[in-house]
Amino acid sequence: MKAKVRPKMETTIGTIVLDGLTALPGRVLAKRAGGGPGITVHGGPGHAGVETRERVRHAIDNAGLKLPAWHVDVRIEPETDLLTGTQDLAIALAVLELTAQLEGRRTRNAVAVGTLQHSGRLSAMRGMYPAAKAAAAGDELLIGPAENRAEAEAAGPLRALLDISLKSVVEGLGDDDRIDVLNPRAAGWEAADEIDRLAGCAQAKDAIEIAVAGGHHVLLGGPRRAPLWTIAREMPGLAGPLDEVERDALLAARSTSGLLDSDPRDWHARPFRAPHFTISPAAAGGGIRHDAPAGACTPLRAGECALAHGGVLALDELGNFHRETLERIRAAAVNGRAGPQGREAQARFQIAALVDERRPTPEEAMRATTARDPRFEELFGIQAWADPRDDGAGTPATARQRRRRISEARERQRQRYGGGTLNGWAGREQLLAAARLNRTARRRLDEAAGTGAPEEETALLRVARTIADLRGNATVTTDAIDAAVEARRGGAGR
Repeated sequence: MKAKVRPKMETTIGTIVLDGLTALPGRVLAKRAGGGPGITVHGGPGHAGVETRERVRHAIDNAGLKLPAWHVDVRIEPETDLLTGTQDLAIALAVLELTAQLEGRRTRNAVAVGTLQHSGRLSAMRGMYPAAKAAAAGDELLIGPAENRAEAEAAGPLRALLDISLKSVVEGLGDDDRIDVLNPRAAGWEAADEIDRLAGCAQAKDAIEIAVAGGHHVLLGGPRRAPLWTIAREMPGLAGPLDEVERDALLAARSTSGLLDSDPRDWHARPFRAPHFTISPAAAGGGIRHDAPAGACTPLRAGECALAHGGVLALDELGNFHRETLERIRAAAVNGRAGPQGREAQARFQIAALVDERRPTPEEAMRATTARDPRFEELFGIQAWADPRDDGAGTPATARQRRRRISEARERQRQRYGGGTLNGWAGREQLLAAARLNRTARRRLDEAAGTGAPEEETALLRVARTIADLRGNATVTTDAIDAAVEARRGGAGR
């Protein structure tokens, strides 16, 4: 005969607390308290505890389960002002365990996340990917909404019980056959390679090869109706698929913003973000929503800079962007991070500024577009002029050949600097050590940079080192420096 489960005085359920883009191991503590029947929730932002209490109470009742006949005091740890309501399911399970409707052994080594509707159904949640990664890292069973299954798979391998309602979750916890082992779905990554079908623009094609290989920001100019958009759109594909570190950071930002697609091909492709020039500073850099109604959450929204991590941020009509927006983007590009202080997201991306104007040279286009924020000029390591009539000399390289050269050049940089650092992000001392300049090359660099211009020297070294890497050279020669000068002025470069 099955032993009767007695009510407890207190209990604990594991959960994941989302603090911005960061998933923190947490717990929900529930205990009996003085007072009439009811639930009090502590540890949430503002009046969110009232909303949470009502959702949990109605969900338990509509699932055909019993509400506690005494007062239950619930506390969420750790406390944060950015809770997103993902502790509803954990609170409900804690209440059910406290009232002897759920055996405690079923929730050992498990974490529960998900928002409950009043009907008892589980809603899709934001931030499932980082939550599932945290569960997988702790080798814990993940309990959550079935609608987030694709995100949980992307974060796998892990054990999971994903269902549609509170009642189904309670039933599933007693059935080992309902627990799945989730693994990331394989997806063949393919690049569009539209650049192979693009006539002319030989200099621009060479310029973006250098830019992608070294992580440089590039200004793409051209006459009216020049195929600037097509050229910029090819940059993420030339860089190849995301590596594991880039992928984790990007998918966490997408998941928390509710933008993670269920198609596994999107889990590996580098992003191409192209915000309109009317975008606000907060939407560009990321921020906290303070306009949520009373009792709702105030989640962190990843901005365009974080959503472009590992890929390209295209800025069409650069001169029309708001000055503060440009400053947010510039700061993120320099620091490699974006968002509110203390809750920054990784934002290591390349800027592709598109200038489709009646300007005879890239230099004039640069002056026209950076007049809004002159500090932007220092970011662009490479300028390119896309002329459909420019067929270049010799046999043009295919996208596959360029991708192979870029991959080899990036591998040289990873071995040189360690981690994911590229030439475009390296510091002056790193570059000087990597350049291995002889006297002739040192003299040529000084001439090209001009006296008293360390910033220009660093910018030239970054491009020259990338050109040398593309050529497979261990040292930066005078030829590489001359090619870097041309690339920065809008010449061929390669």
